[in-house]
Amino acid sequence: MSLFLAVFVCFSSVAVADDGVKTPKLKIKNVKYPLKGVVSGGQPTKQEFLKAQSMGIKTVINLRSKGEIAKYAFEEKLLKKLAIKYIHIPVYGKKGIHKENMAKLFKALKDSPKPVLIHCASGNRVGALFALKAALVDGKSVEDAVTIGKKAGLTGLEATVRTVISKK
Repeated sequence: MSLFLAVFVCFSSVAVADDGVKTPKLKIKNVKYPLKGVVSGGQPTKQEFLKAQSMGIKTVINLRSKGEIAKYAFEEKLLKKLAIKYIHIPVYGKKGIHKENMAKLFKALKDSPKPVLIHCASGNRVGALFALKAALVDGKSVEDAVTIGKKAGLTGLEATVRTVISKK
């Protein structure tokens, strides 16, 4: 819980500073642009990672679970070769939508070079964690938090997000 409190203090107003970082317009599955310098979406292909690197992406945060990434084992090695920082925060579906994973994501986002690409399989988990931050850290209403989550990729986990927010 202490990690959550630390993130709460760090992110009570803005998650990403406006430091002149441009947000590349990537073409990946379910692409969204939730914050300046941040792109979210589904699992990129090798070619999409190469394009992301050429467009300036400096960090990739992968929210797929350990079991899911076996098929995409190339990702970490490719990103290292491309000199892109790689962070893996395994989020196991509905069970992974909680304060601790939200805190890990936003700490990684704060501490990483921009622009950042955050992905899972579809972008749904990305949006869910953005919605949690909006409600639990930024003090947004449930409806506003869900809207923010949808702008980051939230779809099928909306009911889970509402349940987690209601238990705060």
